[in-house]
Amino acid sequence: MAASSTDIPSLRRYEYKGVTFESATSPIENLEAMETFAMRDGDIVIVAYPKSGTHLLFEILHGILHGKALAPDDFGFLAALEFTLPRPSGLDVVHARLTSAPVSSPRVMSTHLQRRLAPPGLAQPDKDIKVIVVMRNPKDVAVSYYNFEQRNPLAQSQDSWDDYYREFRDGKAVYGPYYDHVLGWWQMRDDPHFLFLKYEDLNRDLTSSVKTIASFLKKDLTDDAVRAVAEACSFQTMKKRYAQSTSKLLQCITRKGKIGDWKNYFTLEQNREFDADYEDKMAGTGLTFNFE
Repeated sequence: MAASSTDIPSLRRYEYKGVTFESATSPIENLEAMETFAMRDGDIVIVAYPKSGTHLLFEILHGILHGKALAPDDFGFLAALEFTLPRPSGLDVVHARLTSAPVSSPRVMSTHLQRRLAPPGLAQPDKDIKVIVVMRNPKDVAVSYYNFEQRNPLAQSQDSWDDYYREFRDGKAVYGPYYDHVLGWWQMRDDPHFLFLKYEDLNRDLTSSVKTIASFLKKDLTDDAVRAVAEACSFQTMKKRYAQSTSKLLQCITRKGKIGDWKNYFTLEQNREFDADYEDKMAGTGLTFNFE
């Protein structure tokens, strides 16, 4: 089912439980609905802070489950938990996908929500579900997020990198503080329902990552099938396919897909400040990232 970005109302910002969100309609109702959203056996959920690899993971999952790439205008990637309720202008496709999917068919969902705001059955699984958490180093996240909001025709964005840097640093970016998100979900690292991946590892060896994901989902793929999924999900292939979309929103999702692009944006002072905060927040967590 296709949709055009011109069909979607402009977004506005608001706050819910101390976290900044951006939505066109029914924002509070959607988030409140998370408290009673029922997970079910077979559900597959991608968890990621924005600009950390959600769309790449969705493409990989689609390839593993269906053996083919998504069409340029397939808005299936918008099957996000925080868009569960029906919404106008074509986005009610999300509601339909999640609530009307046959019980025998796995629902593939995504969310950018912090663990404390996620459905209880996802935050602490009690069903036979699979949760893939993908994380990316925060400097590249900040730069990618800034550029996405600059290019997104619907978003309310800061005018300059310096302004956005401060917004991200202070935890005021849409979906809230980066560290609250990754460290909240990182608490589940020993739970067998969860698989934790890093964007940097996906970027460096996509074929091995596809094998890891298929194994986690208990899907047997031949070597040829693994290679086919990896090729269909390479950054350049995805970017070319998204460029063919009629949606300006989808067109702006892919930009560089590089590790270390933050060096082109962070000033020396910003880098020193960010590193100090990173060391403080991540100390003792056992979670580390590659920044180049």
